[in-house]
Amino acid sequence: MSKKLKYIPITILLLIILMILIGPIFVKFDPNYTDLASIAKKPSEIHYFGTDDLGRDVFARVIYGGRISLFVGLVATSIQILISSILGVASAYYGGKVNAIILRLIDSFLSFPFYILAMSFAAFMGPSIKNLIFIIIFFSWASSAKIIRSRVLQIKNKDFIKYYQISGFSDISIIIKHIVPNILETILESFTISSATAILMEATLSFLGVGVEYPNPSWGNILSTTMSLTTIETKWWMWTFAAILVVLTVLSIHLTANVIKRHNNDQDK
Repeated sequence: MSKKLKYIPITILLLIILMILIGPIFVKFDPNYTDLASIAKKPSEIHYFGTDDLGRDVFARVIYGGRISLFVGLVATSIQILISSILGVASAYYGGKVNAIILRLIDSFLSFPFYILAMSFAAFMGPSIKNLIFIIIFFSWASSAKIIRSRVLQIKNKDFIKYYQISGFSDISIIIKHIVPNILETILESFTISSATAILMEATLSFLGVGVEYPNPSWGNILSTTMSLTTIETKWWMWTFAAILVVLTVLSIHLTANVIKRHNNDQDK
């Protein structure tokens, strides 16, 4: 990827975030307002993205739904990465029983069939943004912890780390001042990948009706209209815009993660 091309996914992602942040300025309708006189209207000057089967403005729902989807993704990922970093660093740095316990936890969680258990948890706990964030964190921390652990294992055997250990520096001091700064790019890479995964998780669970509670919009429950073949074939505007934004957001995040990964690999050479 050339130097100019590598900035394209980052630019697309920033534009999507900007659109979601300033979009409400251009929204004319409440996203949950139903207008029975404007049911299933095609895109127009009044309703930029048309209306859905309840007469709600699709543009308003896509903008506000994007806010909820990104909020869920970013909050869940931030907490998940914090947990993953603590466990990954502890496992690699301390080794022994600590490593054995954390590795067993990681392997156990990686073996879970995520969507089956997530749907079961969501059905038991009830659909809500708080419960959705908890479920995403609970079932997705293990993969990031494994990546971070691998990176710390590479660093802990470096001469400068051994020097600080021999010199009597405390473990906490070494971890905070010398381990963490050297794994920040790995953490950032894990964050980008995990945020894309979290957005997809939210979209999937909301699509299935166990994510963001109705009538609050999210990209996932907007896409739930595609459960009707008639909507897919004749009312394309109800789902197309949300689908495009989900694909562009997730794809641009993954490509951004690849840029960070290449940068990490170049520095290691």
